[in-house]
Amino acid sequence: MTVHTPLRADDVRRSYARWAGHYDFTFAHFGRKYVKKVVNRLNDETHGRNVLDVGTGTGQSLPYFRPDLSITGIDISEDMLARAEQRAKRKKLKISPRCASWMQAICNLTMGNSIASSLHL
Repeated sequence: MTVHTPLRADDVRRSYARWAGHYDFTFAHFGRKYVKKVVNRLNDETHGRNVLDVGTGTGQSLPYFRPDLSITGIDISEDMLARAEQRAKRKKLKISPRCASWMQAICNLTMGNSIASSLHL
């Protein structure tokens, strides 16, 4: 028997609030090589100056972006974004953090900021 429980945004926020302090220590080693590879490819294929990083988390990918890029970091967790901001400041990187869900990010891109805000996504 399979039980399907919906994943609620508040549960995700609480979970990442607990993880924020030790997330990098726990997960950075496992994903660093992959993250670096993906961001390097993105650097090669990015023709503009703006990047939307959905699921920024603690900003593990930020140091790998080209220094001339302006990064908007979206994450559902304010605690994780606070760590991303600290990392960006230490590394002298440009980041505009935004606390939002991936659904808000998609709506903002496709429908515009005011519509997504009025839908309370």
